[in-house]
Amino acid sequence: MASVINTITSSVEVTEVESVVVTDIADDGTGKKIRAIKVYGRPLGTEGSPVFTLLVSSQSEDKVKIKTPELPF
Repeated sequence: MASVINTITSSVEVTEVESVVVTDIADDGTGKKIRAIKVYGRPLGTEGSPVFTLLVSSQSEDKVKIKTPELPF
């Protein structure tokens, strides 16, 4: 079995954010559902590589859906 690093709690701050992109949910080829939250910064924005990428995966598609609070209009 390979070594595993587990982070119990973590906080990450990204400054000078240009764009945040949430990918569609996809199958990773093993039956798990996966999606990425990509943060792009300066100076290249989405023309460059993301400065931070969070990958989330689960056996259940419902677990990787993004839920936001209702917005009043």
